[in-house]
Amino acid sequence: MNKTKKLGFLALASAVTMSMVVAVPAPAATACPKKATVTMLGTIKIEIQDQFLAAVADYNKSQKCYTVKSIPGDRKLTFLQNVTPMYAAKNAPTIMYTLQEIPDMADKVIDWKGTKLVSLVSPGLLAAANVGGKQVGVPSTAEAFG
Repeated sequence: MNKTKKLGFLALASAVTMSMVVAVPAPAATACPKKATVTMLGTIKIEIQDQFLAAVADYNKSQKCYTVKSIPGDRKLTFLQNVTPMYAAKNAPTIMYTLQEIPDMADKVIDWKGTKLVSLVSPGLLAAANVGGKQVGVPSTAEAFG
């Protein structure tokens, strides 16, 4: 598998990881000062789209701290054509599902280096999503590796 494809899979997996991190309901005893909205931009595979959106709806009903909103994007446009206007409007999504565009986005996304999540991943798998020393993606699923 070439490095670009690996990087794409890892970037996608990092977005899925973030959605999984966000999708863990807060314990009942935990209070949140105000409800936060988490937006997710990306293409959800058609074959799992209904189940994914149902899971998002179930999660939103299961707790009171977060509202997760899936933004499908325009499938006729590239990822960058979808996300660039959002950044220009200072309305960038919290989570992005992206593939080959991750090197173009590396300066705009968080650096996962040193986080607990990164410590759970084999260093060899992290290498494909390291851009200029910045850890811009984290794999989380078997599918992330092709």
